[in-house]
This record gives sequence, structure tokens and C-alpha cells, in this order.
Amino acid sequence: MDDDDGLTGTLGGSGDAAAGVTKSEPPAPPREEMVANAVAFLRHPQVATSPEHSKRAFLEKKGLTEPEIAEAFRRVPQEAVTNAADGADAKTKAANDAKDTKGASKEQGLRWTQVVARAGAAVAAVSWAYKAFRPKSDSDSPGASAPRVPPPLPSAAETRDAELSASAERTAAALAQAVAAAEAAQRDAAEA
Repeated sequence: MDDDDGLTGTLGGSGDAAAGVTKSEPPAPPREEMVANAVAFLRHPQVATSPEHSKRAFLEKKGLTEPEIAEAFRRVPQEAVTNAADGADAKTKAANDAKDTKGASKEQGLRWTQVVARAGAAVAAVSWAYKAFRPKSDSDSPGASAPRVPPPLPSAAETRDAELSASAERTAAALAQAVAAAEAAQRDAAEA
């Protein structure tokens, strides 16, 4: 060719033949690995519901040629992909339903740990209410006729220790009752 622009013919030829492109040559065969990846992509359940033009655009962006994309679509009929996506959704729904059924049977009764925790919270609430609303002096109690001389006041640490000991004893008693009730409930549930 006389109008060679310097971009072709560097390997001893000139024009299109030197660049490896001839007008009579068929297009290169599809790269099998790229087509296989495209087929796997098209069969994915999340991709199956996407419109075809989006799938084609993605595959072009990944470097596939039009013949490779056409071959991938030929290998994966779209109704089969849609059915596979529906099947995957059905499997997921069935698995979730099974989990829900299993969880529902366990949640019919309280576990003993729940009973203990709730009993502890109740004891703490009652203890707080008692401390907040109890009478502040002996003269407020019924039947007190004359003011008495109060005994010597214990130190703050002694008072705190006595209150903590009493609270701990009440909590332990309430927890023991809660555990006994929970064990009885479990035995009743096991017998039923």
C-alpha cells in the first residue's frame, strides 16, 4: 500500500495482512474459559432476574466479544435460568420455614435461665421499692407511744454491708424459688 501510515506492516508485510487481519478470515473462535465464566454468571440466581441488556453490558465490560456473549446466552436458555432462580427462592423459603417451625416449638415455654433472670430483676425491683418507701424512723410505726432514744448509729460501711447481706439473702431465696419453679415446669413439659 502506498498510503502506509506506519502503524501496519512492521513485520515484513504491509496493510491489513501484516497486522494479522484479513477480510476473508473468520472471526477468532470464542475463548472457552471466558464463555464458561459467562455461563456461570448467567446461571447465578441473582443475575437471572436482571434484564438481558444489563447482563450483556456487564459481559462486554468484562471483555467478552459479541460472539462469546451470544454463545453464552445460547448455552443458557433464559427460561431455565428463571426456573433455577425460582427453585433457589423456593429452597431458601423452605429452609426459613423449617427454622421458624423449629424455633416456635422451643419458644413455647420459658427456659430456666429466663426464669432466673426475670426473678432476679423482680427481686431487685422489690428491694429498691422497699428501700425507697420504707418508714424512716421507729416513731412512724404503729404502736409507738413515746419517743425512744435511738441506739447508736452504725457506721456507713456497716449499714451498707447489712443492707447488701439482707438483699443478697432475699435474692438467693427468690432465685432458689425460681429455679425450683423452672425445674417443675420442665418436668411437666417433658411429661406432656
